[in-house]
Parts: sequence; structure tokens; C-alpha cells
Amino acid sequence: RFDQVEVQDEGAFLRWATAIARNGIRDDLRKQREVALESMAAGSGLCPPEPLAVGTPVEAVARAEQATRMVDVLAEFDEDQQRVIELRHFECLPFAEIGSRLNRSENAAQLLHTRTLLALKKALDKQSGSQDGS
Repeated sequence: RFDQVEVQDEGAFLRWATAIARNGIRDDLRKQREVALESMAAGSGLCPPEPLAVGTPVEAVARAEQATRMVDVLAEFDEDQQRVIELRHFECLPFAEIGSRLNRSENAAQLLHTRTLLALKKALDKQSGSQDGS
């Protein structure tokens, strides 16, 4: 119990408490990202767009940072990968229409979408892992 703990070094206690809070936030962000990517892969994505959950300022900053990281990673992908995400998750188009716009079959558009999401998740996980180690 915390009321029975004798704190000898306030700085050490604050570092310990900060590390616990930081790790909790990272875990929550990982879970949110996994749920978001799974829902995108299942086809729900942003169509129709869901309102952003109102949370604490820290949660809002974390969401903004996550969105920025996602945009940065997507910018490194090729044009077809960027377009398939845009058409599916922002224009809410079905795969048949996406395939038509990308000069691919419906199945090829779905496959490109799935592979792009997996590449996005892998890149975000790698980026997150390199940040955890710093």
C-alpha cells in the first residue's frame, strides 16, 4: 500500500511514477492503433466518420501525434498505396470503385488495401519500438 511506503528520494519516486504513466499511455495508444487498423481492415474505417472522443488534453495530444506519425509513414508509401487508403477511408468508396479508379480488379484493390494496412501497422510498430528504446 502506498500509505505505508517510505519515500527517501522524491526525485526517484517522481521518475518511477512518470515511467508508469508513460508506459500506460503507450499501451493505450498501441491498443487504440491496433483496434483502428483492425476496423480499417474489416472495412469500417472512417465511413461514416466517427466523432472524436472527448478526452483529456493528454489524450488529444496523443491522438494528434499518432495521426502525424501515420501521415508521415503514409507519405513514404507509393502513390497506389496512398490512393487506396484515401479512396477507402476518406472517400468511403467500395472496392469495386477503387479498383476502377486504380485500373485494377476489385480483388486486386482489396489485396492492395490489406497489404498497405499491414505495411502501415509494421512501420508504426517499428517507429514506436524505436521511440520506446530512447
